[in-house]
Formats: sequence, C-alpha cells, structure tokens
Amino acid sequence: MSHDGECDPRVARSKAAILDATMELIGERGVADVTIEAIAERSGCAKTTIYRHWPSRTPLLVEVLETITAFEHDPFTGDAVGDCVKALRAMRDRYSEPGYRRATIALLAEVDRDEDFKLLFDRFRLTRRAIMREVLLAGVADGSLAGAMDIEETLDLLMAPVFYRSLTKRSLYTDEALEQITRRILGV
Repeated sequence: MSHDGECDPRVARSKAAILDATMELIGERGVADVTIEAIAERSGCAKTTIYRHWPSRTPLLVEVLETITAFEHDPFTGDAVGDCVKALRAMRDRYSEPGYRRATIALLAEVDRDEDFKLLFDRFRLTRRAIMREVLLAGVADGSLAGAMDIEETLDLLMAPVFYRSLTKRSLYTDEALEQITRRILGV
C-alpha cells in the first residue's frame, strides 16, 4: 500500500464520489458556481477529504475535465475505417451518458469565459484527436486512404457530427450510421 492510502478501497470510493458529485454539480450549475462546500455536501465527503486529494478547486475541475474528454479505445487493427468507427463509437458512448453530456456543455460554456479552461480543453481535445490522427496517417501510409487527404479537416469532419448530435439533439448515431458517415468522409 502506498503511503497516502491510494490502494485503500475507502480512498477509491471517496475519490469516485467526489468526482461524480463534481461532475453532477458542473452539469447543474456550471463551473463558476461549483464550490468545495457543495461538492462535500453532494458527495458525503468532508472538505478535508477533498483537500487531501486536490489542493484547490481547480485541480479537481481539471481532473473532471480529463474524465470527460478522455475515452478508451481498442488497439488499432490496421483497418482505417473500422478503427475510425471504433473511436467514434467510444466518443458517442461517452457523450451519451447524461452526466458527461451536461458537464461537457457546462465546461464548454466556461471555455468561452476562462482562458485557462480554454487552454486545458484544447490540450485534451488535441489528445483525443491524436488517436484518430494516427489511424488516418496509417491508412494513408498503407494506401487504404487517399494520400491527398487533409488530415486535420478530415478529423473535424469525422468528429463533429458525433459531438454535435450527442450534445444538442441527444439522439445518437447507430453503429451502422457511424460507418456510413466514416466511409463517406474518407471516400471509401
């Protein structure tokens, strides 16, 4: 066990409760109105417990932003279309969760007001794009995708419909629709 109790199941439970409460509050109130007091009340954890893991509100909000913007993906298979569809499916599934969707909308609103959040969100957005960029570059390299493709524009075209529909319409693309969109954009 580490010196700070990181392997203790109680620590893991309290951290999860704090992160969940923070995400819920961001979705309900927006970033500006989320306080440590409100997080403590919602999570059922003492303020001292929160401060033990995060020295201030900002690092806690950063971790929630990391949770929202991150998504897991399967290892690449070498099939550019299939790998893009898998990445888009993971993105869709993440944003289909109501708490993530509400918190993302609130954080996006904060990005317009706070330069630090904008820089932070850009960093995480670029990390997510890097996953799909690798897939596209591998497809160009192996000849399965057109070599003249503008990678950055293609990334925008692939990700935008999923992001937009997930956050505004709340209706999700099916796996089949994601494949059709991907094929149309990639021209395969």
